[in-house]
Amino acid sequence: MENVFNKHPRANGFSGYLKHARFALGASFRLLLSASIFLAHGLLPFVPVPRFLNFEATVVYLENKNKELN
Repeated sequence: MENVFNKHPRANGFSGYLKHARFALGASFRLLLSASIFLAHGLLPFVPVPRFLNFEATVVYLENKNKELN
């Protein structure tokens, strides 16, 4: 029987749990950082959104992360 911690990662192109966890945690950290900046900017409009965390840069980041899976 296959380990439940490895079934999903292997089905999605990862060699194991740790590589999948690193990928998912990296993406979630980036999204959390971007969301936090937008939250601060929404409440305090004078807080600038850094160019590397704006919507366009975040979309490019996610597209590149998705290409890593192919």
